[in-house]
Amino acid sequence: MEKVIVLKIIGGNFDNGFSVGLQVWHDCGGFPSVDKSGYLPPHPHLEGYYFNWQTRFCRLNSPNRGEELDWGFEDDLPEQVGGDDDLEACRKFAKLLEQNMKTWLLHTVDAGWQQIREKVVEELAENKGHVRIMIQADPQLWKMPWLEWDVFDNTKYPEVGIGFSPLEYQKPKPIARSDKQGATVRILAVFGNNENIDLEPDKQAIAQLPNVELEPLEQPSAAEVIQRLRDKKGWDILFFAGHSQTKGNEGIIYINERESLEIGQFKEALKEAIRQGLQLAIFNSCDGLGLAQKLAALQLPVAIVMKEPVPDQVAQCFLKEFLKEYAAGAYLYTAVRRSQKCLEEFLDFPGCTGLPIICQNPAEVPPTWEELRGRKPKNFSISEPIEVSNSGSIFRDREQPAPDQLTRSPVRRHQIVWRKLGRSLAVSFAIALFVLSAQWQGKLQSWELQAFDYLMRRLPVEDIDRRLLIVGADETDLSLYGNPLPDAILTEVLEKINRYNPAAIGFNIIRDQPVENKNYPGGHDTLINHINASKNIALVCFIGNSLDNSTAPLPGLLEGNQQVGFLDVFDDRDFAPHNRLRRYLLYRSDNPVPEPTKCHTPYSLVWHLVERYLTAHHSIDLSLFHSDSKFNPVRIQTLANRSGGYQNLREYAKGNQILIRYRHTPDPNQIAHQITVRDLLEERHPFKPSRIEGKVVLIGVTAPTVQRSFSTPYGKINGLNIHAHVVSQILSSVEGELKGENKRPSIWWWPQWVNALWVLLWSSLGGMIVWLFPQPLQRWIALSGAILILYGICLWALTQGGWIPLIPPLLTLLTPTFCLTFYTFFKLKSFD
Repeated sequence: MEKVIVLKIIGGNFDNGFSVGLQVWHDCGGFPSVDKSGYLPPHPHLEGYYFNWQTRFCRLNSPNRGEELDWGFEDDLPEQVGGDDDLEACRKFAKLLEQNMKTWLLHTVDAGWQQIREKVVEELAENKGHVRIMIQADPQLWKMPWLEWDVFDNTKYPEVGIGFSPLEYQKPKPIARSDKQGATVRILAVFGNNENIDLEPDKQAIAQLPNVELEPLEQPSAAEVIQRLRDKKGWDILFFAGHSQTKGNEGIIYINERESLEIGQFKEALKEAIRQGLQLAIFNSCDGLGLAQKLAALQLPVAIVMKEPVPDQVAQCFLKEFLKEYAAGAYLYTAVRRSQKCLEEFLDFPGCTGLPIICQNPAEVPPTWEELRGRKPKNFSISEPIEVSNSGSIFRDREQPAPDQLTRSPVRRHQIVWRKLGRSLAVSFAIALFVLSAQWQGKLQSWELQAFDYLMRRLPVEDIDRRLLIVGADETDLSLYGNPLPDAILTEVLEKINRYNPAAIGFNIIRDQPVENKNYPGGHDTLINHINASKNIALVCFIGNSLDNSTAPLPGLLEGNQQVGFLDVFDDRDFAPHNRLRRYLLYRSDNPVPEPTKCHTPYSLVWHLVERYLTAHHSIDLSLFHSDSKFNPVRIQTLANRSGGYQNLREYAKGNQILIRYRHTPDPNQIAHQITVRDLLEERHPFKPSRIEGKVVLIGVTAPTVQRSFSTPYGKINGLNIHAHVVSQILSSVEGELKGENKRPSIWWWPQWVNALWVLLWSSLGGMIVWLFPQPLQRWIALSGAILILYGICLWALTQGGWIPLIPPLLTLLTPTFCLTFYTFFKLKSFD
């Protein structure tokens, strides 16, 4: 029983990898018994090793069947680099080439390829008859030392040979020979230009063949070669010895000292010879890949050529051994394999065992010597080819169904495909669990917070908030009125502002004792009386982290805590990089932190200002809804231990904290109209009464030498403007909801179970990308597209107030591809 193992390598290159298919055919015809697909990863060094071996091999000092002809070949060879002579360098690169080829084919991590390799080993082990392996691929792969593949273990499978074929072919349609007489093999032997080479051994080897009808042509003219090829009796074998070469993709033979023939120049004669029954062409000459490609295009059943310039003694030895084995009854593939082994004795020509190669039409069967004599019918014929895809069938027998039926995927192929998908998804699921575990433990918190900051900076630029006015004492004010501002000046400021009916006044200046100077004496009692008489004023105190570090509110207030708010803010310095301020404490819980303190109010300054503004404009009361802050009808989600990118807030999440959605103005310290104290008191530009009436007015110090600034996603913002940003955020969210066009909703996030589903979704997509796109370039393009989509979704969600995790799904997307890429990279590095 004869078995054919077909390895089809479709598309790709050494930089991007190759798609591979495997089919196993038996002489019983029908469907292939095996149909698998896989992927060979990139190995860009392999071509370099081959080129280095090739150039050194061509420079070895020996007559070859391509030397001394003016082809411009030697001028193209690079100069030798290093101290080794050509022979040692040739040996070194031959060894490197063979080792890298073997390791590439053995250790490739693609599961599909490993299944292909295991199946080839299994088929060889089960062999009960003749087996041949055919590699259907682009000619760039024909040159590679495939015999170094570990499946061709000389001790186990010494008779298995390799043939090559193009990706496109068709079965020739022979016509009956007119008058072949006797059980003989008809051979047309052309002995061409013999300059600097000895063709006598070739002539003797041909002449000694038994049962042949030989017609030798010694240095014939082109016309004579063409005429004899058209002989009506037909030929079984065409033999050529002499000089030849490949230019581009064109094969050229030198038939005498003056004439040469390109295949294209006598292709019609060759076609006729093939129709008349020509089965085998042997070109015992140099650089024959161009000849093989052109003959394959003419649908010649089998050709044997030398893939590189061949030393004369190597060519003589190969021909002698091949003809001896072949005529004795060995299969053609076996005869070539045995002859290749005999070339090992030429130690001065490293790599020469791989020079002879078989190029075969896959729709034909290499004939045996007995079949050429006409005594024994071919025992296995795969006839008409069909058009195939990467994983489709390769041949169609005359008794098989139509091509459209064959190209349907068998059930087993579907099972393999789904099994691969299952493995990819299983690996992705494991990666997702690992990433979720890391997220749960807070390992990704710093990255997620930085991603949040980055997305915040990508939000659209906004106009200033005209519901707010900031009265800030700058360096000039402090120099003019004194530092700290005396009570008399503050009283005058409050009286001036209240004259124009603001909705709320935030007095963001700590004042727990009287302050006066010689220019502005007294005023403390007047200040207290004015504040007690104005229900729209909110003062501040400081909780601090100890009793000594805290500050009490202004004494003498009638309303007590109902008119006092704390101004403490808390950045992320204790558990995240950059010490950025992202959270704001609106309301302290019943178990406030820290204790004890001089500041006992549970409300923040922002809470008081928002309450007064919403009461004045919309009659809305503030309340707490479970753990969230409710500004009817808007509920602002309060931070818990696990909220969005925060995964280990723990004690830092106490109280009612919200995420700050900073107003993205061109200058984060210019969130609203701002005037100085002197502008207000002197009523000069940019002071306008309309900017006070019904607005929230914040009074404080903006001088950099006094006011503290905080690091935020938008850079440094002073404390007065921090409170203004939070007031703007809540007012925009509430009023936007009331108007039915909430363009600045407060920030929300998903519960943990939705977050887990989100990560699993993207991990599945990462597995699908690895499964769908085996070639690295395609995979990285698909991965880049998925990352852009993920980024776009997260950014769009943030414009709607949603903080959707970015880093965990990004990791689950990238990890499968990075693992495969780095594994392949380090494996290739180990080849070197």
